[in-house]
Amino acid sequence: MKESKSLILSFVFFLEVCGVTFGQSYTGFVSGNYAGASGIIHQPASIADNAYPWDFVLVGINAFSDNNYGKVKRSRAFMNFNFSDITSELIRDKETKYGLLNLEATGPSIMVRLKNARAVGFTSRVRTYINADGLTGDLATIIADGFNNPSLFDLNFANQQYYLKLNSWQEYGITYAQVLRHTPYQKIKAGVTAKLLIENGGVQVDFITGNLQNVGDKLLLIPEFSLEYGYSEKFQNILDGNFSFFKGKKGFGMDLGLEYEVYDGIRGSTPSSTKIIDDFNRQTNTVPKYKYKLGFSLLDIGRLKYNYGTYSGEASVVSDGTDVIDLNLLKGTYSDPNALSDSLSNMVNLSTKSGNYTMGLPTAFQANIDYRIRENLYINANTYVNLAFLKWSDYNVHDISNLTITPRWENNWLGFYVPFYTNIKGQFNMGLATHIGPLVFGVHDILPFLVRKESTSVGAYFMLKTFIPNKKKKSRFKCGPSGWERKKKKTA
Repeated sequence: MKESKSLILSFVFFLEVCGVTFGQSYTGFVSGNYAGASGIIHQPASIADNAYPWDFVLVGINAFSDNNYGKVKRSRAFMNFNFSDITSELIRDKETKYGLLNLEATGPSIMVRLKNARAVGFTSRVRTYINADGLTGDLATIIADGFNNPSLFDLNFANQQYYLKLNSWQEYGITYAQVLRHTPYQKIKAGVTAKLLIENGGVQVDFITGNLQNVGDKLLLIPEFSLEYGYSEKFQNILDGNFSFFKGKKGFGMDLGLEYEVYDGIRGSTPSSTKIIDDFNRQTNTVPKYKYKLGFSLLDIGRLKYNYGTYSGEASVVSDGTDVIDLNLLKGTYSDPNALSDSLSNMVNLSTKSGNYTMGLPTAFQANIDYRIRENLYINANTYVNLAFLKWSDYNVHDISNLTITPRWENNWLGFYVPFYTNIKGQFNMGLATHIGPLVFGVHDILPFLVRKESTSVGAYFMLKTFIPNKKKKSRFKCGPSGWERKKKKTA
């Protein structure tokens, strides 16, 4: 028991020092024991030796946004809350800015339990990530003031940069998981998901300058800078109204997962063979009563290869090195790539980009510990570490690394989840979720509805699913002095 406690303490310490995100979808529910097919996206190994013979997700929607550009304020208490009371306010400070939008639609997904503690699954999702990073607080303040704040005229700003990334894709995954080792006191499970990726569209903008001067009235003096912007051919088709769902560039992705479960002797010694253990769990239709389990997963390994759209381009210097850029010339062109390209060509030395580029998925490492306090009551700690810095593609979208701690109470038909999380930007939120039969829903931050007057993040999720419980059979086991034993057949 001492070794178990030491392992748990060491693991929790590891979670804390990793700099730890609320990157997972359907937070709280997917790390529980009744997630079924929806748990695949969080941990591929979770479906091995599952509590259900099969589980089916009909539809799910998850949305989450977080930033430090601006905050949403409310003016009334929860009971009188009205969307007309919501106002927004830009944040003016010295912090480097970031923005994240994660939209996900889960389509039909299924898991099926096989013999010998194996399982297979299929998942379908449409996912969109948008990141806006790198803008300094000083430049963000100038933009927020419309470049017209006299106190900021003629100021020089060094080393300004801004990165915008959008990646939208479909993914269809096939999962295989199995129990590698099963003894009376431990279980080791592994799983892998292979994913077919189909592009919906991608956009990227990289702006870097060594120096910038705010002349005033949307006039900027930029002696030298680098600008690259591009979008995929399929994104051009969307703008032209010719979107086709399944057509587009194809790619390959992968998730890997490993789980380690530890049992105690609360219910007496467990059966001594894997076959007896499996039979017992199926006949009693219960989740295995582990004391705790550790999970590790490597998620969203993969990338998509895009062709540049017609009006993708790049610029390196202002026309003669001293010209003032008039941002007023860009007014009304942002939604029209052709007009934007024409306006930029009159302001800078502009060249088109052709060929292709790669955009990576939001690759991350996830570590998880789930501890059973008592019957149906658990506490879960999950760390999600962004690995976009590995740079195995030209551009990457990403989540924000963070730590989520979720107390939960759950059984087959009812569950309550209260995730507390903090990210490396210092944001703290408290979510709230429940599942009632086939319905699962939750919010990523409940505090603005309770105690906060403002928030920089917002999000919610919804899922409709169903499952088939095990057919309860007359148990062939009894609990004797030495633990669980087979019942002896009566003899005439």
